[in-house]
Amino acid sequence: MVYSQAVRKPEFQQAESEGLNEAIHEYITRRTRHNAPVVDALRYIMTIEHKHERMQIAAELFGSAIQRVKDQDIIQYLKKVRKLQKNF
Repeated sequence: MVYSQAVRKPEFQQAESEGLNEAIHEYITRRTRHNAPVVDALRYIMTIEHKHERMQIAAELFGSAIQRVKDQDIIQYLKKVRKLQKNF
């Protein structure tokens, strides 16, 4: 008897950037090592001043897809989420 488990895509607020969506999906699937919400992890990354260090930590948290994402896309996503939270 073969058991199959339905693979459910994690739900999250979609970003305008497809690369950022891929990175967020990767972060959510890797969450066994860290439990911070996506927004908190992105905010933390944006506080790191040195670009090399920021990219290294971002890749550890979000996988290689985050390397194709521009800082402006992350900022825009954080603003979008903040606006939606205020309206909620």
